[in-house]
Amino acid sequence: MAFYLYLNDRVAGPYGVDELKDMVTHREVTGETAACRESETEWSTLEQVLGGDLPQAKSGSPVSMPMQRGQNAPGRHELAEPEVHRGIDRSTYFFVCLLVGVGSWLADRYLGAPIYYLPRVAAAALVTLGVTIARAVNMEKPWWWALLVFIPFLNLYVWFLCLAAQGGYQRIGRLDRAGRSFFFVLVAAVILFLAFVLFNVIRSTQAPW
Repeated sequence: MAFYLYLNDRVAGPYGVDELKDMVTHREVTGETAACRESETEWSTLEQVLGGDLPQAKSGSPVSMPMQRGQNAPGRHELAEPEVHRGIDRSTYFFVCLLVGVGSWLADRYLGAPIYYLPRVAAAALVTLGVTIARAVNMEKPWWWALLVFIPFLNLYVWFLCLAAQGGYQRIGRLDRAGRSFFFVLVAAVILFLAFVLFNVIRSTQAPW
């Protein structure tokens, strides 16, 4: 089930239950924030639509203030379309990068002559820069942020955010559930890889019986 919220004189959403609870925990909204189920027309408070099942909020002041009592929220028919971010999302970025990688491999295999080297590199760089700029726009970062993809080590940070961050990340300031899941999977994969390398190094240094 999805819900819309009325925040800062505008309609936001839709949000899932887990996402709403996460927002309450980080004090982005409160139980008094105006909320409406996607399938209904009447507005009430977030606490009411969730049946009082709200997590404990962290200390600090809310970032977004709830609608004041007596203030009229828009009717259900006036709900804005879900927020749409320009650029491309993380899944599109992943598939484009996958296509670039496959295309580079095929070009290296069938166009491996030195005369084709610079055109191949330039084409891959331009496509990479283009999709990274589009991803930066989607995350609401400045376009020049995408240039960091060509700087060693910093490009690892750029690739991670491009694959993990949701639209509007710069404004929200934290990863959503999917982004955090990707981060934990990535950390687990790195740990397993390092353990595998360490195991093989230790085994190779052991004297044979």
